[in-house]
Amino acid sequence: MHHFTLHTSKTIRDITIPKHEDQSLWGAWAPELAMEHDFLLHGLLGISALHLALCATDPQERQHRTVTAIQHHDRGLALFRPRLGRITAANNDAVFAMFCLVVFHAFGIQRSGDAPVERLRQVLTLLRGSMAIAKGDYERMRRSRWSALRPPLPFGLALRLPDEMEDALSALQRGVGRTTSSSAVDAGTAEDETVYARSIEALRENLLVAHLFPFTAPALMLFPMGSPDAYWDLLRAGRPLALAIIANYSVILHRQRVNIWMGDWGKVVVEAVGQALPQEWRECIAWATREIAEHNASPQARQ
Repeated sequence: MHHFTLHTSKTIRDITIPKHEDQSLWGAWAPELAMEHDFLLHGLLGISALHLALCATDPQERQHRTVTAIQHHDRGLALFRPRLGRITAANNDAVFAMFCLVVFHAFGIQRSGDAPVERLRQVLTLLRGSMAIAKGDYERMRRSRWSALRPPLPFGLALRLPDEMEDALSALQRGVGRTTSSSAVDAGTAEDETVYARSIEALRENLLVAHLFPFTAPALMLFPMGSPDAYWDLLRAGRPLALAIIANYSVILHRQRVNIWMGDWGKVVVEAVGQALPQEWRECIAWATREIAEHNASPQARQ
């Protein structure tokens, strides 16, 4: 808990809370909530242990800390699940904090291994599920101190992204028609075309927020939350345009790579997509590939 208060909380704060908002939420208020809710206490201890594991240079220490993290995380989840059907004014703030910790745990525990695109799909699917449940009591959350996680979002404004981002989105939009072409391999349906169009629009909104409000929770969440359920099925099936879309989203993760929870997620996903895509689809990830190449010398992660 001492490590969480001094160190881990800062890594979570840096990627979720704008600098002009209350900076004590994770370092002071979350531990106070944890003293009243055992599931959150185990969540904090687990994420702190996982942070220590990610920072460890000794393999044995890393393994020991990871096992401890999983034990606390599993125990916290066992206590947490029964609360999901009984979210009240008394536990709402702790429940929302636990949702956030579950997502950070997923980002950290899935950091290494094969099939990075599938691992990221699983993490973002978990984020979608967690936030969808939390969204059910959105008004209460909006009136709580957790409202600091939401900067003023520029919805409804005719704002233009930087040219390179607009070009990337245009390339994706050109790919939509190609997915239903009779000459395309694994040609999709008209419904797929609608799914892709909605997903690209969700990506546009996410890129805009990430451009205006980097290192905030919406900068990570808008595309996963705003894209249709069917998109994630297309991604799981390895459809080229679905892969290209997730590669462009991953640039957002790459730009936040100084944070230990993001690490090299963006880089490995873009590279994996680049290896999987047929040549005729490479235009759709040209911007993402350039971003990774230009910033390949990753700065030291904030630990």
